[in-house]
Amino acid sequence: MPQLKQSHTPELTRNVEAQCLDQWRKEICDMFTSLSLDTRDMSPFAGHADRTSIGDLHLTNIRAAGQVVERSDRDIRYESTQQYFLILQRSGECDVYSQDGDGFTLYPGDAILVNPQIPYILNFDRPNDQTCIQMPSDDLRDRICEHDSLLFGRKIERGDSVTKILNAAVDDLTENADSSLVELNSSIEMFYDVVAGCMRRISRRYADGIDPPRVNAFNKLVGFVVRNHASDNLSAVAAALELSVSLRSLSRLCVENGTTFGKLVLNARLTAAAHALRVAGGDARGRITHIAYKHGFADLSHFSKCFKAKYGVSPANFVASR
Repeated sequence: MPQLKQSHTPELTRNVEAQCLDQWRKEICDMFTSLSLDTRDMSPFAGHADRTSIGDLHLTNIRAAGQVVERSDRDIRYESTQQYFLILQRSGECDVYSQDGDGFTLYPGDAILVNPQIPYILNFDRPNDQTCIQMPSDDLRDRICEHDSLLFGRKIERGDSVTKILNAAVDDLTENADSSLVELNSSIEMFYDVVAGCMRRISRRYADGIDPPRVNAFNKLVGFVVRNHASDNLSAVAAALELSVSLRSLSRLCVENGTTFGKLVLNARLTAAAHALRVAGGDARGRITHIAYKHGFADLSHFSKCFKAKYGVSPANFVASR
């Protein structure tokens, strides 16, 4: 289990009080990522953000006047980010618009998972309160084996069992922020598992209305690869037989989802190996070779090269940084 810093130390807690939009825009962009902000009316603007860092997570409670927040293609080109944002609407309303023009309203108690690499607009026409949990995208993606495009920008309605579970996980995270590292690590792991589980449910729910056969086939393929990632017999032929399709259809299914069978296998193996390195804790450095072989890699140098390409660091440095 990775060793995390204790929370609520001065460098991990940040409190922002803004009395004008320019100040607020700067503070919000510093906290999150490059955004465009504008006010909803001519009245004096006021905003308050209270942020606490808990391990690799950043939990921010935001109270602010009406505003329009846009993450455009230009913002994405200017500053990319490897973060996801889970937004819980506490009070007020927020109109959400995606890149394709679809929109809906978040009411108090609703939630949404936002990928800032996809353009969006958030329109607050009145004062509102939100809780935003910012997390490394890899940490959540490693736990989700679903069709990515179905995860983001979906309204999770208040009263749904999913939102109740999400709120409980966030409450547990907040309550244990000052606890021992063991309890804190446990809360963080539970939070990720809860979010991943909730997003899988949302993905399957929306898959029913978005070309179900193709989406379900791809999810089935991903599931087969994940379950068998360590097997020497894992191949495109084996996967085609599992799905009862031809090799050509299997290849086309992967292309439709922006990948290849080889990339799916490599990602599954790297994800499993990274998770094993995380949970191995202090013993991980001496077990890198064993973990690589256990999760389907026959060549240690190939494993190290691919691992660094995905995570930005070597397996040894990955262990040290966690």
